[in-house]
Amino acid sequence: MKDSSEYAARLARLCNRLQRRGGKASVPELQDVTTELLLGCLSGYMTENKARSALNKLRSNFVDYNELRVTRPAEVVEILGRGYSQVRPAVEQMLCLLRSVFDEQDHLDLEHLKELGKREARSFLEELEGSTVYVVSRVMLRGLQGHAFPLHDQMLKMLRGEEVVEETADEATVQGFLERQISAKKILKVYTLLRRHADNFKGLRAAKKTGKTAARKTASKRKK
Repeated sequence: MKDSSEYAARLARLCNRLQRRGGKASVPELQDVTTELLLGCLSGYMTENKARSALNKLRSNFVDYNELRVTRPAEVVEILGRGYSQVRPAVEQMLCLLRSVFDEQDHLDLEHLKELGKREARSFLEELEGSTVYVVSRVMLRGLQGHAFPLHDQMLKMLRGEEVVEETADEATVQGFLERQISAKKILKVYTLLRRHADNFKGLRAAKKTGKTAARKTASKRKK
């Protein structure tokens, strides 16, 4: 991005503002790699809290991930029930990845990726059917403690709305910018902080409109 130093300063100011307003974001407990893979599928289509709630519901309804793997998508969607927007594509991606992992190694345990080099582990994840840049980055960050920034549509919308990245910058450009600006030591905490904000982000225009409406009401009351 052009003027990357200016956008880096804006990013730092945003993080400082979020910390002052809501405190440091608590990093959710890191799960095993397979669980982080499934959370990556779900969290790409819903908030972090919703994704964790959905996975907990599935874990309470299935003996293990292998039983989940052989279940039809429609049944999984039915078990989750209402309250989960865009759940069908998340479920289809999740089951596709589980099948791909099983076809690759005859089991679903991905803990062996921790023993591989980061580049080799990333390559394994990228080659799975159903894999996306977001899911791979999510697993690299949370499952393998790698230097990656998972970027999905809502996160990109928030970053553009807060004007900390160029409006026209694509996902790959923005992700590369974030990974260069945030050190490996801080990236998990910064991601958690920004993800919390993204999950609650409604857009600056809506916020400004609400503020103007409130101001008009206040002015009207004063006149009366």
